[in-house]
Formats: sequence, structure tokens, C-alpha cells
Amino acid sequence: MDSIRSLVGRVESEGRTLTVYDPLDESVVDRLRDYFGPQRVTVTVAESRGEHAPANFAVLHEAGDVVAASDLDDVDSVIAFEAGIVSNPDFERDSYPAVLEHDDTTTFTSFDKRSMIIASREVEVAAYNVGRGELRVGFQSLSKMDDQWSVYTQLARSGLDVHVYGLPDWERPQRELDLTFHTDDVREVRESWFVVYDGDGRDSRKLALIASERDDGTFHGFWTYDASIVDEFLDYVHAGGLGA
Repeated sequence: MDSIRSLVGRVESEGRTLTVYDPLDESVVDRLRDYFGPQRVTVTVAESRGEHAPANFAVLHEAGDVVAASDLDDVDSVIAFEAGIVSNPDFERDSYPAVLEHDDTTTFTSFDKRSMIIASREVEVAAYNVGRGELRVGFQSLSKMDDQWSVYTQLARSGLDVHVYGLPDWERPQRELDLTFHTDDVREVRESWFVVYDGDGRDSRKLALIASERDDGTFHGFWTYDASIVDEFLDYVHAGGLGA
């Protein structure tokens, strides 16, 4: 990556296709489109070929290559469970159909500041629960953190190495804060919002929210569990991409 905006643009454009073959229940297609709508996945319907070809299954494609395939009933049951339509006390995350396991990035458009704060909580809580590792956050200007200092003080005191990026348009609190501040006037920092956790080096724990602000004041971006994207962002930061 050469900028946060370019990373956001690339992730937004790297969509996948879920092809549903011969669904026994046509309504499942609408449920799949609602579910995958914000996740860069286009849902299409096709017919299986051949007299003995299987029916009622879904195949996830990326750039023309098959990523995963699953029984359509299994996929639909998980979607219904997550939506609260049905309850299943025996449900376990490890039992996810393969086409859902491979979808680990969600894009969004037109988020306002409040929506960004809410979305940031997922990363913050995940990092706090581990209590180790590196957390890099940028909210454009430090004044936007006026209501967040108690949260970030707790994060730092939990054992995390917390780095905060933003313009220094604030009056530093009198109390000592266990945070590392990066206050260079970098245009990219002024135009971006990010909360990125390195998982304390474990790929399964890596998580990020990354967005850029558009001319209308809204944010476009994504949150992801994809370790390669998290690593790419952190490599960019460590190489001085956001200043000192």
C-alpha cells in the first residue's frame, strides 16, 4: 500500500462472487444478498449441468478461482441463527460453512463519526481482552478523543502498547497518560480513521478498522480479520508512512 485511501479503494474493489446452484428455496437467495451486501460479495444464481449434477449448494469465487463450496441449507441455517431468526444452543463458530469462513472483511460507506466510534469498539474490546500487543489508532485530531481518554488509558494500562495519531488540537490532560502520541501534521492522518490491533503477533487475533473521509464528511472503509491486510497496514506505519 502507498496510502490509507489506496488501501480502502483496493479492498472495496476486490469483491467476490457467491454462485447459488439450483436452490430448493428461492427465498434463500434474497437472504444471502441481504447478508453479503456489505461484505464485497455478489450473489448470483445458476443451474447445475449434467443429469447427476448436485443441487442446492453455493460456491464462492474470487478472480475466477473457487475459494470454497458449501451446502446451501447449512449456509442458510447459520445466517438465520446470526440474524436471530432461529436459536440453536448447539451452534459453534467452528461449524461455519466454508463459504462463510472465507469471508472476513466487511466494507461500509457513509459512516458518520458516531458510527465510526461504535465500529471502533470491536477492535478496542478485542485488544483489551488480550491485554498484550500493539494498538495503533488515528482519529484525525486528538480533540476527537476528548470523550475517549478514560477508555484509552484503560487500554494502555491493560498491558497494550497504544499509539495515538492526530493533530494536537487539544489541551493535554494533567494526569499522566500511558500512551505514545504521534502529532505530526500529516494530511493522511487528517483524512483517515483507523484502529488496528496486531493480535500480539497471532494472526487469529489480528483485527482492524480502516477508513478515509470523503468530501461530504462521511467515512468509507472496512473492518477486517484478514491478517495479511493488518500486517500490510502495520508495515506501512512502521516504515514511516504516517510520519514519526
